[in-house]
Amino acid sequence: MAISRIDLGGAGTPEALVKRILQAEPNLPVPVPIQELCARLGILRIEDLDTDGFEGGLVTDAMRSEGTILAKRGGEPRRRFTILHELGHFLMPHHFPDQPGRFLCKSSDLLRV
Repeated sequence: MAISRIDLGGAGTPEALVKRILQAEPNLPVPVPIQELCARLGILRIEDLDTDGFEGGLVTDAMRSEGTILAKRGGEPRRRFTILHELGHFLMPHHFPDQPGRFLCKSSDLLRV
């Protein structure tokens, strides 16, 4: 996989991000290798989140130069969705964290478009 964040420049919506990812990686396998995709885009680690209050989270610096995604254990489809949801926060500069350098998402947050 050769994709980088430069390939995603100017994508302002989740749909635009997906379009740019598929343009950069036209032979992306299904299921998408999300660990590798996240690593190529600046996510250093994906760790388990052990809490009842949140489904996922993102810890990053102010410039979003790198990050760590936190995802609740559970069913694999839900966990994959949560990881990619948090990756979207990381990649979209107009998304602002609830606290400096940190996004935390509840189940209801994952349902919003």
